[in-house]
Amino acid sequence: MAVSDRDEWPGNGREVENMIVRAVTLSASESITPEDLPETITAGRKISFRPDKSLKSVLLDSEYRHITAILDDVEGDKKAAATILGISLPSLYRKLEHFKKIRDDITGLAYSK
Repeated sequence: MAVSDRDEWPGNGREVENMIVRAVTLSASESITPEDLPETITAGRKISFRPDKSLKSVLLDSEYRHITAILDDVEGDKKAAATILGISLPSLYRKLEHFKKIRDDITGLAYSK
């Protein structure tokens, strides 16, 4: 499932995950429909589903977008970004390294520390 890239999620990555888990749990079918999502998410927004993407990849993509948006907002200040995100600075560095590894794996670049 993807929400339009123009829309901003009003919460953090954990809230996105909780919303998706809730929708999966309460869904009457094997897939999530807009009716399974909170109205605050679907009201006035175009929702498209991506059956080719796993839940894990959707959550990872959402987390990446949120973290990079916060980093842009604070002009790259990782300490400030970690504070806003509600995570420790070492956690932010681990997440950024994880994203780098995924990018390198996708592009075929060797991963090195």
